[in-house]
Formats: sequence, structure tokens, C-alpha cells
Amino acid sequence: MRISRFVAVLAGAGMALLGPSAFAASPPTAYPPTAPTLTVSANSVLVGGSVSLTGKGFLPLSTASVTWTGAGAQGVGGKAFGAAAAGFRMGAKSLSADASGVVNASVQLMSVGDHTITVAGTAANGSAVSLSTVVTVAAAAAAASGSLPHTGAPLLEYLVAGLVLVLLGALVVAVVRNRRRAASPAAVPAASAVKQPVSH
Repeated sequence: MRISRFVAVLAGAGMALLGPSAFAASPPTAYPPTAPTLTVSANSVLVGGSVSLTGKGFLPLSTASVTWTGAGAQGVGGKAFGAAAAGFRMGAKSLSADASGVVNASVQLMSVGDHTITVAGTAANGSAVSLSTVVTVAAAAAAASGSLPHTGAPLLEYLVAGLVLVLLGALVVAVVRNRRRAASPAAVPAASAVKQPVSH
């Protein structure tokens, strides 16, 4: 009886010191790990625009890489021109996953068209993973000129051309008249008859 009482006293003292949290069940760890995902800040941008990428579900503190297509592709750290691949230019740079298995990147796209952005690395379960997304790059809008858009014929050009034609026509007419005058014989005035006095 004394031994059982002593054990009960020790157990009570342990609970008092550690508190009830020591005996609470720890939150279950998700298994299998969440599948990696890739999100992009925008699916379309104007030429020269940048997009931000976020990849989740990577192995914590592992290395990864991001590649993107398009002539003149440029990353945050500067230009990263790569060798031509599959008929188009490739940009690339290295990434690192944080302690939560998240990777972040930003890329600038410098040519019009569809660009494929790919993040490759190691998933949380240790397997290789490659995630891709497509971003469409459109041409930049023309800067506003402050005037209404001109949709008709180039009126000023037509007026100038018409004036030139009129002047040329007047010059031709003048030349023709001068030539005709030079070619016609000069008119000789008729001699006036002089009456002689009649002598008787």
C-alpha cells in the first residue's frame, strides 16, 4: 500500500510540474506530404513586364531552378541569357527552398508571345519535381499622343500633291504658249498709200 501511494504521489507531482500540455496529443503530421504546386502572379503581361512565382511543397532548404523562354528573358539578378533550346531562347537561374519548402522567383519577359516558365527541384518526399506554367506577353499599347486617332485618308498629303500638280500644269501651259509665240512669223504692217499730187 505504501508503494502504491508513493507512486501516486510521484505521478501527481509530475502532472503538477509538467502541466496538462505535456500529455496532450501532438498535431498529426500530414502524410504523404502535400503535392508541390506552382502559382504565378499574372497569366498575361505587357512586353517588358515581370511575373512573380511561388512554388510550394519542395524539400525544405533544397536547391531548385527556374527556366523561362523568350528572347531577352531577364531575371531579378540581371540578364540570364541561355543557349537556344527547341528553337527559342532560354533564361535560367538558381533558387533555394526555405525551411517551409517554399521557393520564390521573379522573371521579366521581353518578347511578345507565349512563354513557358518551369520550376524544377526536389519534392518534400524526396522525388524530382518539375512544374510549368504559361504566361502570355502582349505588345505594349501605343503612347497617347493627346490628339484624336486619325482613321481617314492622309488629307494633308493629298492637298500638297494636288498643289504640286496644279503648279506643274501652269508651268507646262506657260512653256507651250511661249513656244507658239516664238514659232509664229512676225506680222508686217501694210505700207500706207501716199497720194501724189496731180499736176495739170
